[in-house]
Amino acid sequence: MSFLKNSKLEKANGGTYVFTVVCVLLALVVGQLITQFLANNYLGFSLLSIPFWVNKNTALILLLAPFGLGLLTLFLCVKFIHKRSFLSVLTSRSKFDWSRFFFAFFIWMVVMLGFMVISYFTTKKILFQFHFSELIFLFLISIFLLPIQIFAEEVLFRGLLFQGLGRVFKRGIVPVVLTSILFGLMHAGNPEVIKLGGWIVLFYVSSGLFLQIVTHMDDGLELSAGYHAANNFFAAFVLTNNWQAFTTDALFVDNNVPDFGIENSITLIIIQPLLVFLFSKRYNWGNWKNKFFSVSNENELR
Repeated sequence: MSFLKNSKLEKANGGTYVFTVVCVLLALVVGQLITQFLANNYLGFSLLSIPFWVNKNTALILLLAPFGLGLLTLFLCVKFIHKRSFLSVLTSRSKFDWSRFFFAFFIWMVVMLGFMVISYFTTKKILFQFHFSELIFLFLISIFLLPIQIFAEEVLFRGLLFQGLGRVFKRGIVPVVLTSILFGLMHAGNPEVIKLGGWIVLFYVSSGLFLQIVTHMDDGLELSAGYHAANNFFAAFVLTNNWQAFTTDALFVDNNVPDFGIENSITLIIIQPLLVFLFSKRYNWGNWKNKFFSVSNENELR
């Protein structure tokens, strides 16, 4: 059974998927309200505008904490409302393939490090910073808390929502495009949108499309989650700046003037298509036409 059709493992209807998505979004909002309350009343600052004197690791924990509640809500909804295994919203395989996850993680991490090295020697605006105690704590946050945020987004958009839309639309191309648009719009509130303008949302949509294509063709979240994890780990632990969603005590800080960057254009036009080609050859993807354009009554909403 393909990953898109894993929803056939249950007898739920479209309303069940809407209910689950609403529950998860409410959990994220409640989580944000709780962390905002804690920051305001016990730590003396607002998460809406974090002052410079706030410990960056503390701020990062508070920013990531709501995703824990969101992921827990997802797990409970899948188990008790959809009445199927959580594995079914992660992959179509008998178990989560960590080799795929780490392959995508390694490939994308190497590419980002390459971009950083080039910028380091050409702009002279990337500076090395080393705060041992803060860095150790940041590393622990990055390997234990960041995955919660990553899998909450992956399972919600490229897992459950993707499968739910697959019950409504007969062609795979439609849920692929719709979830990509929704994923991009979810990031429209990120602080980098203010600095870079609305065009960055198109980058998020395009990247979401790349990741959803990979998920659909590979029948699981492993490659997408690995890529996503590398991206966020890099932004949190390796290279930071003072205008993105994650502002941390990373190994390096980028003092370049905020702009879309040629590396982002190269990523969309060259790197991501090459990664699709690489993954397709490594994992023997086939039936592209059937995956995206064939009409099947199995996808109809019950």
